Parts: sequence; structure tokens; C-alpha cells
Amino acid sequence: MVPGRDVQRAPAPARAPTASIPLQCARREISETRFLPIVQRDAPHDLLKLRSLLVQLRTPLDWTEFGPLLWNWGNRAKRDLMETYYLTLYAPKGKQRTL
Repeated sequence: MVPGRDVQRAPAPARAPTASIPLQCARREISETRFLPIVQRDAPHDLLKLRSLLVQLRTPLDWTEFGPLLWNWGNRAKRDLMETYYLTLYAPKGKQRTL
């Protein structure tokens, strides 16, 4: 008997999927004036605005989504954030996006 080999580990608890940041902002009706400075500002102020928005949301992050967003942070990532935000915000009520 080898120590540690016969130990059974408990399965990891299932996590509830978290919605993306723009979806959460649109669902909580966070205004465009709160979201726009993230796109309009240059580094490092854009990330500071993103941080303050995340503090306001007070929600867990899905790091499999948020990590690549930060890694590839730039004009394209900002544009994708705004695109998803607007598409969710102005979607018909019966057809909410689920990203």
C-alpha cells in the first residue's frame, strides 16, 4: 500500500455558470454612461474604469472568459464588450442573449 494512492478525492462542486460582464451590466440596467468610459479611455484609465464597474457589479467572475479578455485587452476587446452590451441591452424582451 502506497501512501496517498488509496485516498479518494471528493469531486469538485459544480459551479453555476456566470454570465459575461456585458450581459450582467445590461441585465442590471447599468447605464451607458457608466459603460462607455471603458471604451473611450486610454491605458491605464480604461482598466481602472473596468475595475470600478466590476466592483459595482459585485459578482463572481468566470476567469476562463475574463482572463483571455484581459490578456487580449485592446481596441478589439473593448469593441466586443460594447457590442455585446448594446445587443443585450436593446434586444427584444423575449429574446435575451445568453452568452
